[in-house]
Amino acid sequence: WPSTLSCREFPDLPNRCSSPYDERVPMDVRLAGGATASEGRVEVRLGNGEWGTVCDDNFGINDAHVVCRQLGYDIALSHGNFGEGNGSIWLNNVACDGDEASLLDCGSDGW
Repeated sequence: WPSTLSCREFPDLPNRCSSPYDERVPMDVRLAGGATASEGRVEVRLGNGEWGTVCDDNFGINDAHVVCRQLGYDIALSHGNFGEGNGSIWLNNVACDGDEASLLDCGSDGW
């Protein structure tokens, strides 16, 4: 799996982890509320969990490039505001360099 979650999130696993990022979990990404399938508000979930949004504060083109690659596109052509989502905000203050494989590889305030 390209996405990681810190073992610190699972108190019963520390003995299995040699670093905070050894336990891997899948992260799904989708776009919602856009006019086409290739645009919209960024929504994420870990494993089979609940879908939530990515806060758009400071969300820039480098963050959009990472999302688009996770969705199978080459790059983002632009980024914009697609309105509020429903449910929880799972990621806030995402800060990608643009070459990460996953949003979980980018800096953020965490889950």
